[in-house]
Amino acid sequence: EAQLVEAFPVLEEMRAALPDTQAVRDSFNLPCRKSLAWGFHVEAILWWWRRVVGTHEEPAAVWVIEDDAGFSGDLVHFVREYADRPWDMVSHAYCPVEPEWVWSTTASAAFL
Repeated sequence: EAQLVEAFPVLEEMRAALPDTQAVRDSFNLPCRKSLAWGFHVEAILWWWRRVVGTHEEPAAVWVIEDDAGFSGDLVHFVREYADRPWDMVSHAYCPVEPEWVWSTTASAAFL
């Protein structure tokens, strides 16, 4: 986590923007403690990407699946089905953020 904050200092501002509610505290602690990487995926992925891009470890593609995503089927078949598509995102239900969503204002001032 310290390396992530060093690479993206704005994470301290974003940590401070987390809603101070029991639901948010629980989401970072239950069933186990989670780091900022759990809550701020993009920065964690970019930190990793900076380390592998241009090296022998650089992958041809990256799939990011959130921990609350569900899938019941052949994952290999699913990935192969979309492997050659030019899309950046595959989603079942993409909708605008509602103001009452607990994470709606959890961002840096520059982003908001």
